Amino acid sequence: MIGGIKDYFPETILIGEKTFGKGSVQTIKSYLDGSSLKYTVAKWFTGKTRTGIDHVGIEPDITLELDQTRFENGYDNQLEAAKRQ
Repeated sequence: MIGGIKDYFPETILIGEKTFGKGSVQTIKSYLDGSSLKYTVAKWFTGKTRTGIDHVGIEPDITLELDQTRFENGYDNQLEAAKRQ
């Protein structure tokens, strides 16, 4: 999602952590003998530039790690930083 947003609205500032980089869609075919085959059926790309993100991810403009302890208590430090932009 953010890849498409950044392509069409490049002035958008991304705050947070690098995305995971999962850029493929996979499926599993099961067989009667109990075996199975997992294979890729599609690849994800960003919008306009069609940049592949598989094993790469997307880097934020401002890196800010989520404070998990505060998040569990109802405070999102990444969201608050974005509000200040």
